[in-house]
Amino acid sequence: MPNGVSANVKAQIRLPSATGLPEDDVINGLHFYGQAAVVAADWTNVAGWIGAMYTTAYAGMVHALSFYMTDVITSAAGCSISFYDLSDPEPRVPFQVEQFTMNGNAGSPQPGEVALCISLATTTPAADPVRTRRNRFYLGRLAQNALSGGGPPSRPDTVAFYPDVQKAMAATKAGLAAITAVDWIVYSQKQQTLDGSGGGDATHRREVSSGWIDNGWDSQRRRGYAATSRTTF
Repeated sequence: MPNGVSANVKAQIRLPSATGLPEDDVINGLHFYGQAAVVAADWTNVAGWIGAMYTTAYAGMVHALSFYMTDVITSAAGCSISFYDLSDPEPRVPFQVEQFTMNGNAGSPQPGEVALCISLATTTPAADPVRTRRNRFYLGRLAQNALSGGGPPSRPDTVAFYPDVQKAMAATKAGLAAITAVDWIVYSQKQQTLDGSGGGDATHRREVSSGWIDNGWDSQRRRGYAATSRTTF
């Protein structure tokens, strides 16, 4: 993405797994709109806030979010954030890649299928269907310390983990909002087809206005590790 060109951008977050297998890496995507004044340093700044979301214990937090993530996530290979211009033809090549360091907790892991869903929302354009004004990403792989401390063990810990996620997301939202040449947006592929904007242009601005976490886990079988053996009976 050249400087001085507006575009919708996907930031792909990759947390490498200690297994060394790419299919075991944890991958999430956040979306941004780069305004005409954007330069490479702005994307470096965006990456800094994304990395800090995992590694920084902000005011009022008990622990940084990395404390609740297992040591099957390792920074040995480098956690990375790759920025893609969504107007480029597929297969896309990132126009900028940034790295950050994060080590998970050595505590016992939860099953790899388990994550906490973090939902993002925008209020505009109000005429668009609600489902096109929502994005989500997932916090995982999680250690068992995300369970302990308060509430039923089948739910996220409400004493430390749950409020720490809320505070980390609020700080991240505020930090990203301060980058004037970049907007954190809710991206919709459907709206990209309908109006030519997936999220960020001046006519169809879809800046992230709020977000939430539910006090229940999100489980998907595809997040887990592939079986390595089979026992018959």
